[in-house]
Amino acid sequence: MKKNQFLLLSLFLGTVIFSSCEKNLYDEDKLPEKDHTVANLNIPSNFNWKMTKNAECTVTTTNNTPISVYLDKSCSESELVASFTTNSENAPLSLSLPSYVNELYFQYETSDGQKKVISASLNGNGNINIALPSNTRAMVQTRDNNDIKTDQSDVVYYPKNGWGTIMFEDLFPGLGDYDFNDFVMNYKVQLYEVEKTGNGNNKNYTTKAMQIGARLKAMGGSLDYRPYLRIHGLKRADISSISLHESFNTKITEVKLIEGKNGETIIDLSELTDNLHKPAGSHYYNTEKEYAISSDKLPQINIYIELKEPVIIKGNLEDEDFEFYLAHENGTEIHLSGYEPVAYKYPIDNKNILPLDGNIANYYYSVDRLIWGLKVPDDVAQAIEKANFLDAYKNFEKWATSGGQNDSNWYGQGNSNKDLLMPLN
Repeated sequence: MKKNQFLLLSLFLGTVIFSSCEKNLYDEDKLPEKDHTVANLNIPSNFNWKMTKNAECTVTTTNNTPISVYLDKSCSESELVASFTTNSENAPLSLSLPSYVNELYFQYETSDGQKKVISASLNGNGNINIALPSNTRAMVQTRDNNDIKTDQSDVVYYPKNGWGTIMFEDLFPGLGDYDFNDFVMNYKVQLYEVEKTGNGNNKNYTTKAMQIGARLKAMGGSLDYRPYLRIHGLKRADISSISLHESFNTKITEVKLIEGKNGETIIDLSELTDNLHKPAGSHYYNTEKEYAISSDKLPQINIYIELKEPVIIKGNLEDEDFEFYLAHENGTEIHLSGYEPVAYKYPIDNKNILPLDGNIANYYYSVDRLIWGLKVPDDVAQAIEKANFLDAYKNFEKWATSGGQNDSNWYGQGNSNKDLLMPLN
């Protein structure tokens, strides 16, 4: 009898358990929701994830005229992209602009000392041609090489007169949580001694000196990656001198150079991650709101480079030629999409990786067109720990899933959740 009672009880419990399992399996309302993150976005197969574009800017005037070029109508100092002298001899100056920009603002002085601003839109080819009025202030251009570091009269800025931001995921070739705070850097580049050279149709703008700023902003990952900068259009042999111009919150005393396999310049920035002063109680570096680190406490260096001979900016020293990347002591390198590794044996057989198919532009894409690094042409806040990047930057999804066609200023539109972002200070 006890056996029969036990058998009946077992059958009853089995029915209840099966019914419960069946409900969990087939009742969609009871299934746990899958997090909607960057990792499961539907990305167009041709999207390159770039947030800048190159534009050739040709300005003519009857005089040797100093002009400044801005991204905004009010000509804010932080939105300055170039200051240079132009004249009647046409020559295009290559500028790097945020993708959303379709108009530039040109500030100049008139012969009676008034400051004037005129605007010009990009043409169908993505370039700008503009002629200034005849009453511009004329100047005699002089140059003092000893003071070039403080002379701002002929400068091209990347991404503008302020910081840009590079955000990395550090689990390559695996796919991470895509909060883009595993390793975050700020960067800025200023090309000095910008001048027009050449004759006839072969006139170009060149540069003979530059200053590069690098600032470690956050490390929300646990893997020991170190930062480097590869300058594609600059041969190591073409550098006359390189020096540490300024250093803040770091013990770096000199600039370490590496020569790439094609002779290009590589700057070792790895010491930026040494001796970090994390607040007591924090698990990561500057990704937890209660342990925020102000910008004036972040490790930063400014490097000054002088060249043996002027180098044409276009095709050699444009914004995309300054490539920041990460390297680990085990040999793994993490680059922005479309850049070939320096010495790392790329894992071409990994199932997460987009096949190269002989195309260098396919480096560092997943099979679903995801990437491991974002280069943003502005100083933007990194996501806090465990934040969903799509919730932090609400227009990012529209930008990414449209292949960059929509909401290209997703980072600066003001439509972000500041509760999920570290403070900008």
